[in-house]
Amino acid sequence: FSTVSMGSCHCPQNTDDSHNLSEELDADSIQANNVINGHMKMEEEIDNETRKLLLLGAGSSGKSTLLKQMRYLYIYKRGYPQDELIKYRNIIYENII
Repeated sequence: FSTVSMGSCHCPQNTDDSHNLSEELDADSIQANNVINGHMKMEEEIDNETRKLLLLGAGSSGKSTLLKQMRYLYIYKRGYPQDELIKYRNIIYENII
């Protein structure tokens, strides 16, 4: 079986000498391929469930505020988590006084 070198790739000169790819794969390769395909399918399903939103606008136009309100309304539904309440408490007090 002779090869022609093209950079770091080797291609068979005679196609009769080349084997079918499925014949060269062993059981471990097929199993690894199935695992990878399974992971890719799961990631695709997760990505299809994800909603993405691009907020465009000038600085100080309220993009961050809108995002925070959306998180409050749609994700938490029961209000902000306790750690976020504590985090923003000082900022709110400073703005009031």
